Amino acid sequence: MGTWGARLLELAPVDYDAAVVLWAWAKFVDPSRLPPHRVVVRFDISDDRNKRYWMLPQCPKPEVCIKNPGLDEDLIVTTDSVTLTDIHRGRLDFGQATKAGRLALSGPLDLARAFPTWGGLSYYANVTPARQPNRKRPAG
Repeated sequence: MGTWGARLLELAPVDYDAAVVLWAWAKFVDPSRLPPHRVVVRFDISDDRNKRYWMLPQCPKPEVCIKNPGLDEDLIVTTDSVTLTDIHRGRLDFGQATKAGRLALSGPLDLARAFPTWGGLSYYANVTPARQPNRKRPAG
């Protein structure tokens, strides 16, 4: 059922909610891929009214915060809601997003390189959509 839904799901501009995507993303983080020390990732979302979120992808339970947790930020991800959603859904990979200027990672090179390997993709990220979307990114 989930595969069927993932194939046919088409999103409208109101469906691109960074908070929901980051919450889901945190649930799919692979703890075995994380660095041994605590990491704080700030997300700057250009088209979101909250603009900033913080993810603490730690064990045993990753967290997403809408307020600064008061910890040093190790990595900053700058993007928009559409790109974040497309990556989570497996419609766009990190390399494509970076090359297209839709995503930027700032921080230590080792963390920036490792970040895409930490997980965060939906169970259905590898499902091929029934048809390729022909949509424009929402204005932000």
